[in-house]
Amino acid sequence: QWSPLGDEFGVVYGFMPAKATIFKAEKCEPKYELGAGPHNTLRWNPFGRFIALAGFGNLPGDVKFFQKMKDGKYKPIGSTRASCSVTLEWSPDGRRLLTSTIAPRLNVDNGWKIWRYNGDLLLHEEREKIYEASWRPVPQGTFEDRPISPASKRVDGAGGATTSAASSGAAKGAYKPPHAVSAYKPPHSTSGSGNFSLAKASADEMKAGKFKP
Repeated sequence: QWSPLGDEFGVVYGFMPAKATIFKAEKCEPKYELGAGPHNTLRWNPFGRFIALAGFGNLPGDVKFFQKMKDGKYKPIGSTRASCSVTLEWSPDGRRLLTSTIAPRLNVDNGWKIWRYNGDLLLHEEREKIYEASWRPVPQGTFEDRPISPASKRVDGAGGATTSAASSGAAKGAYKPPHAVSAYKPPHSTSGSGNFSLAKASADEMKAGKFKP
């Protein structure tokens, strides 16, 4: 997809885990990598500041958010999971993202979610069946481009749950009885979280950074 500024475009390509790369439009040269993962959708916000990189359809629905910095780099600012989503659209003010599950593509769990630019879940509405979800159009020039708010926190996780050192530390220190055993897990079973090996990238592949030939 082209950036609204017209100076760059983003491409998601390759087998899973797919790569996502930003190209300079002038010479069609690769500029920046957003990292590999279960992705097939890339959307710029109306001002070319934020990017949502997602994987819908037969993918888990993971969404990563990036902000374009003054030096041209793209900084990760959050992630979430919008399971079963079919559509993805930025709001006219460029601050919120709309994802929806609609018929006839999916006839169950219909509804929509609205997320902040960092993956924080703001609204979740469910309906028996809907066929379209979109933002109401506004005249051009109604809103101005704005960076992330100073008080914004990076969100990482499913459903917009903010991770923190305190919460992760508490989990690690939870008491476990000496004779406790883990439940049996079949050799070929998965976690059930939607992750699957064909779309699994290594830690290095998932990192965003300058393009490396």
